Amino acid sequence: MLERSDKAALSLRTVQVLDYRLKREGFNTGLGLKGRIKQTTFQPYLSPILKYSSNINGGNPEKPLVLGGNSFTGQPHLIKKKGVVIGAGIGTSGRSLYGRGKYLNMNIDASYAHSPAHHIGIATLSASACAKNYLKDLWHLDVCGSTQRTHKDITDQNSGHFSLSAVRLFASAPFTHHHATVGVKRYFATSYIQNQLTFGIETIHNNGLFSEISATLGEPLENTLVTRKSLSGSLKMQAWGKPLMTSAGYSAAKGGKLFGVDWDEKTTSFNVTYQLFSSVTLGVGYTITDSTIDYYDVSEPNFKLRLTAIEL
Repeated sequence: MLERSDKAALSLRTVQVLDYRLKREGFNTGLGLKGRIKQTTFQPYLSPILKYSSNINGGNPEKPLVLGGNSFTGQPHLIKKKGVVIGAGIGTSGRSLYGRGKYLNMNIDASYAHSPAHHIGIATLSASACAKNYLKDLWHLDVCGSTQRTHKDITDQNSGHFSLSAVRLFASAPFTHHHATVGVKRYFATSYIQNQLTFGIETIHNNGLFSEISATLGEPLENTLVTRKSLSGSLKMQAWGKPLMTSAGYSAAKGGKLFGVDWDEKTTSFNVTYQLFSSVTLGVGYTITDSTIDYYDVSEPNFKLRLTAIEL
């Protein structure tokens, strides 16, 4: 934005926005305009939920498990259930400034989504925090962590992470700006802990498009199915005057064993989201999982209607 000021005068409104954003990132003087912002802020919210779930209860596929010529049939009450779930989440997001170019983003959320068809639901608790630290010459250091617990009728799963990332901001051409990251992550699942390397780059293109590419490399774990590599990308643009995002992802998981049989998986996903109205965004997509154990093969659509959170 400042780059554009070399050729055109910025409006007062633009200067005010830039001044506010700089102050929100810990640069107290901003662009020199009067006024200060609070060092610590919290914003409670209520978030409606309306989406399709392919496994509401945490159950098993509705087909026999075949291993080495032997066939196993699961109990009917343990079969996974699909359908639309409706509910809401309540939480609060916050930010605390603690130095020049240094601030902490925080979020705590609790939600429940109920299935009218099956009379069961999904309860989720989550919390995250990320410390953003400006170093110098457009270098930053991010220290982040998260935890989440998801309770379903059959399963109760925990996950979380702690990550350390180096961030570099740069421009490759006039009006083309990048946000590049490389980092290490310690991922915590219910039954294992894995170390990962992460890479990512976000780009604002000179034609107004926004793109994002991220990749992960995970360490192997003995007799445990874990993500060894993943790649995802997204592209955001304006279509018919409203935001449109397309995204795709690929991941390969290896190392699993089930009764002595090797268990590997490859998953591909495609998604499109479009803002129907100012407060309503529709998301549709498709996921395909190809497993060396056919019992875990997946090929199914997904659907989500996201309603803008209500600030309390």
